[in-house]
Amino acid sequence: MVRASPETAVWVDGVHFNIRLEDDRLCTLVMIGARANGAKELLAVEDGYRESAESWKTLLRDLKRRGHPAPVVAVGDGALGFWAHEHKRRGARRS
Repeated sequence: MVRASPETAVWVDGVHFNIRLEDDRLCTLVMIGARANGAKELLAVEDGYRESAESWKTLLRDLKRRGHPAPVVAVGDGALGFWAHEHKRRGARRS
């Protein structure tokens, strides 16, 4: 992954694949950061379980451990587990 940098906003999503090798549905969690100057960086690509709050929590803890500051804005087209985690973490509003 990339080095720690001050992202202003992040885009989050889970990418699902139609391959079913087991009963559990896996997905790939993706987080892209954007700086105030418009530069974009891939922050994380990790396996997750159905975009669960626990999967996003693990990804976000890893980013924090690597020194990434919390973003000012988060954008996603679903990623319900991400929003559930953020709501519990800081009472974030979704709009």
